[in-house]
Amino acid sequence: MKIKKTEAIQKQKAIEVKLKNASSSNIQNLYVEYKTTNEGISIVDVDDKLEEYGKNAIQLKNNNTILHNLKEAFINPFNMVLIIVAIVTLFTDIIIPAKKDFATFILIIFTLFVSAIISFTQQTKSDNAAKKLKNMITNKVDVIRDGVPCCRII
Repeated sequence: MKIKKTEAIQKQKAIEVKLKNASSSNIQNLYVEYKTTNEGISIVDVDDKLEEYGKNAIQLKNNNTILHNLKEAFINPFNMVLIIVAIVTLFTDIIIPAKKDFATFILIIFTLFVSAIISFTQQTKSDNAAKKLKNMITNKVDVIRDGVPCCRII
């Protein structure tokens, strides 16, 4: 899993460097690098370019399952602090003293669950909104194929 993340990060950095270089390059160098001309690319080259560069589309991560969102809701910096405080309170207010005081521990655990529920709800709503927005978007591109202007929906 770490290898895939490392590869993805390296690929992203390579893309960023390529974009930065392209943004400061002159048009003739870009034509040479991307094997195109002012007349556009041929229809034959379209599939090769699509395979090389991929689709020009927003990709949503598919790891937003309910279980994944629940895990993310509980495991965040704020909740980690609450868990540590709850553990300390468990020892200092319940396990060690002769007179047990459950109030603080229960309040911290309650706060932890409320925080997780709010986080889970926000994440779920955000995921649903992103899916709806993605369904609303159509990418229409004006391109030149073999010197002829045309339109393509991606």
